[in-house]
Parts: sequence; C-alpha cells; structure tokens
Amino acid sequence: MTVSQIINEVMIRFIPFDLGLRRTALADKYLSSVNIKGQNIHIKSDIQIKRRTALILGDNINIGGKNNIDASAGLLIGDNCTIDKSIQISTKTETGYAPIVIGAGHHITSDVKPGTILDATIPVEGLSNYSGQLVFILSTGRSGSKAIAKLIDQHVDAECYHDTFAHLNTWSCEYLYNASSREEIRNKLKSLYNSTSLGKKKVFGQSDQKIAPLIPALSELFPTAKFIWLIRDPYDFINSAYARGWFDNSEFGLPLTEKEFLLKKVTPSKFDADHRCNGAKVGAFTVEKWKSMTAFERVCWYWSYWNSLIETHIEALPKKMAIKVQLEELEHQKNNILEFAGLSPIAGKAEKVNTAYYKKPDKNQWTEEMNAIFDKYCKPMMEKWGY
Repeated sequence: MTVSQIINEVMIRFIPFDLGLRRTALADKYLSSVNIKGQNIHIKSDIQIKRRTALILGDNINIGGKNNIDASAGLLIGDNCTIDKSIQISTKTETGYAPIVIGAGHHITSDVKPGTILDATIPVEGLSNYSGQLVFILSTGRSGSKAIAKLIDQHVDAECYHDTFAHLNTWSCEYLYNASSREEIRNKLKSLYNSTSLGKKKVFGQSDQKIAPLIPALSELFPTAKFIWLIRDPYDFINSAYARGWFDNSEFGLPLTEKEFLLKKVTPSKFDADHRCNGAKVGAFTVEKWKSMTAFERVCWYWSYWNSLIETHIEALPKKMAIKVQLEELEHQKNNILEFAGLSPIAGKAEKVNTAYYKKPDKNQWTEEMNAIFDKYCKPMMEKWGY
C-alpha cells in the first residue's frame, strides 16, 4: 500500500460518521480508475466493484455502501441517481455479458439484473442535445486508435475517450451476429449516451474498435456526427495482433492446435477474447472452416473484413462526414484531422502510445504458407486502400 492508500484506509475505518474527509477517502479508493465520472459522487461505506474501468458515473450520485457491483460488460449510472445499500448489480450472466444503463433520476432499491436498460426520468444534457461536434474514430484496433484519441484530447476545446464504453463490445457483437436489430441497438445507444451529461467542450470524441458495426445506428442517432477511419499497414497490424494472441483458438473455446506458426507473446483479457469477431457467426466461413483456421489466418481475414465493413458503412454517409487516415501519416495529417473535427491546429505531436511491450515477429520471418495466406486475404485490398 502507498502512503496515500494507508491514509485513506485510516479515514474510512476510524471516522464512522459521514464527513467530507471520509467521503473523499472512499471516492479515492473506489473511483480513481473510473475514466468517466461526474461531480459530487458520494459513497457512504465500503463497496465491491469489479472492473472499475468499465464503470461510467454521472453527477450527483449517492451509493449506500455494502454494494456488490460487477461492471465487467459496462455499467453506466446516470446523473442524480441513488443506489441504496446492499444492492447487487451485475453485468454478467451464466453464459455471457449483458451491459447495464441506469438512466438519470433513478432511485435503485433492489438488485439490478444483467442487461437492464432504464431510460432517464429527468432531463439530461446528453449527446442527443449536444451542440458541439461528435467524432467517432473507427479502426481494427492495434492501429493507433489510442494515439489519435490522445491527439484530439490534448486540444483545449476537445475531450476524446479511448475504449471507455465497454457496453459497445457486447452490443457490437449482438448486431454483427443478428442477435439484436438496428432499432434495438439504436435504442440502447440512445440510453447510454443520454443518461449523463456528456460533451462539455466544443468536440466530443470516441475511439473504439467496436464502433465499426454500429456506424448506421450512430449516424441515425447523431446525423451531424463525423467519422474518422484509421487504417494501418496490414503487415504491421498482423504482426502486432498475431503476437498479442488475437484470434487464438482459446478465444473461441477450441483446443490448441499444432498448426500455429508462432507462439503468442501475450494472452488478452477474457473480456476482449470473448468479444473477438467470429468469422463463422458473421457468415464468412462455415463453422468447420473457422475451427480449422490458424490464428494467423483469422487475423489476416479480420484486417480485410473489418476495414471493408468500415468502408461500406462510411460510403453510405455524406462525403463531408467521413475521412480515411493511414496510421503511417498520422503525424503529417494531424492538423487536417483537427480541422475535420472543427478544431484549430496545435503544436503538439501525434505521439505513438500503447506501444507493444512484447517482441513482434517481422514479415521476413514469415513462411511461404504465411505469405500465401496473407496474399489471399490482404493483397486484393492493399492497393485499393493505398498500401
């Protein structure tokens, strides 16, 4: 424990009554890793929170204490909400994930079931009422999406979040696999973005690889929203994603295979693995074919499939509402990106962040079979997209 954490625990344990110092200590203990949180959040006593980074909190929230909260799949508690003590809130089911939205103005007096969506009962300055510019950044992941979010976020007139709304992971898959209609997804997104006061600056941006399938629903909800398609050289993307363990058999509940070309360097989180795009479920392959493929082949397919999905959706938008940016040109294009978002130029650099900490393979290490697989899935699209 750090000195600060020890002091917080002393405040919590030995100041039994509600006092500003104790309130601050509880907030520091439980909310320091919450990426989006409003003002005046009051926790009365110790609680349990699983996956705090997937929790979003509005303004003026009272949490009674002794609560057990599992925010794994995404939990938003809107403005002016009260959660009574000893309440169980879980976003996980026996078989999967079910995000929760507790809209503004609710008083929760009983346990909240997975998948609960409660619309706001009071007016909120959510994104549907936002007068600024909304910007959604689309990518495959492992493509600089955090770097471009940081570029926009460092502007004094903007706020931009990267992989913060965990709800999108599950809803994106539901829509891709035809488990939910566009109208159902649109209504969920509307509740998510209008349950707390979002968009306090001139530009509100969101960068998340799971946005791609949701573009039609988002463009219906927010007709003036702009979209940035960030694409990366397929060789670099594949070497990064493959070494990171993406699309490994274990992510799909399949036994390990000896056909794999290289050993993965990292094991992704179970949440990310459980939401990896399944080629059989989107109808690109038969179940048997998908099972027989190596992770390398799946990653090659994904680069082409996901970017094609983005391209198809943004081509349906007015031209002025979307642009394509190659990661390799990010620094050179930074002021064009800011101008597209309605922001003035800045002196800062588009810094590379979220750099791989593991050793990635080089394309010179690829076997003839790997090159043949790459050519099959990626070569047809490379020239079209400028590679």
